[in-house]
Amino acid sequence: MTHQEIARCFDLLERRLRLVRQLASTLEQGQTALVTMDAEQIEQQVNDQQALCHEWRLVEHEIQVQYRTSPASRQYATAPRRADSSWKPCQQLP
Repeated sequence: MTHQEIARCFDLLERRLRLVRQLASTLEQGQTALVTMDAEQIEQQVNDQQALCHEWRLVEHEIQVQYRTSPASRQYATAPRRADSSWKPCQQLP
């Protein structure tokens, strides 16, 4: 992978992590809204969660595109597989 592809991979992973943090926060806020029966807050949290899930799908799509278009991923796909291989493509990183 080129430096630019690696940087793009890390950017996408950072975006994914940011979304996970934001989604966790809205889920916590949603729990509070449910306990207090605050209908407006519940609705707001649902809308926020839907928007974050939409953004999550876009990021996941970009990760898939990055993986499919990466010369390194094509090389990896055609290379002989070793059971102890530690190299992981972008989409498989946590």
